[in-house]
Amino acid sequence: MLAITDQVQAKLDQNIKEGFAQFEKVQQHLKAAEEQLREVGALGHSINDLNNLLKLPHLRERLARPAWSACLPIFSPRICSKYNLPPVKAEDAPTP
Repeated sequence: MLAITDQVQAKLDQNIKEGFAQFEKVQQHLKAAEEQLREVGALGHSINDLNNLLKLPHLRERLARPAWSACLPIFSPRICSKYNLPPVKAEDAPTP
């Protein structure tokens, strides 16, 4: 009976140790996902800021076309290929 109790206790200890290891992995994945979401949020804020900037009447004409011409190929190559737009590198982007 004592041997069975020791075996059960050893198995329980092993399961607890494996459970904590899995929990650590889940925490690491959640932290990585949180960081990715933070980066996506920052990108969304940047796009929103650019959109608000382009709504200003005195900048709309001067910046809108060059800004979108530069940003579109960088952020959405699929759209560029759909409409046969040439790829533009960030360093080649037109300046206003």
